[in-house]
Amino acid sequence: MLFKLKNTKLDRIIHCGVLEFLPNDDEKCYLPNWMMRHLLLQEGDDISVEFVALPTATFARFQPQSKDFLDISNPSGVLAIALRNFSCLTKGDLIAINCLNRSYELLVLELKSADAVTIIECDMEVDLVPPINYSELQYTPTSSQNIATAPETTFELNSSQHSAYENN
Repeated sequence: MLFKLKNTKLDRIIHCGVLEFLPNDDEKCYLPNWMMRHLLLQEGDDISVEFVALPTATFARFQPQSKDFLDISNPSGVLAIALRNFSCLTKGDLIAINCLNRSYELLVLELKSADAVTIIECDMEVDLVPPINYSELQYTPTSSQNIATAPETTFELNSSQHSAYENN
């Protein structure tokens, strides 16, 4: 089940899956902090929730919001694993992934086959572009880990890999 969430006051939209439905909580929706930030919501704010059917993704381009993301030894592999916790993506999303007890934000720059897509059980090509404000001449790794570049990676997300816990 996929949903479109909208902050109707500010016309901000995000798409997400559902972790669980709780009895007697018909009018409440619990969101991760990164979704609240994206929608510019405060606790207790009203949102519009709409059931949607989204096309399947074929391509996604991401931009890390910090050059620290390059300190990860295999950024594309970490992203591939982290995306298993997501059910869909929206162009312009600022998603948060966790690696080694650290949270990294990545901007969804581009999607194909639409501006909002499902990534459940799909064969999706992924492109990582350099982090925001990144300059190779200025960058010095903060750790001795091997830094891998991943211009384009293709991987398949299927239901056996899809986590029971969804970040979105």
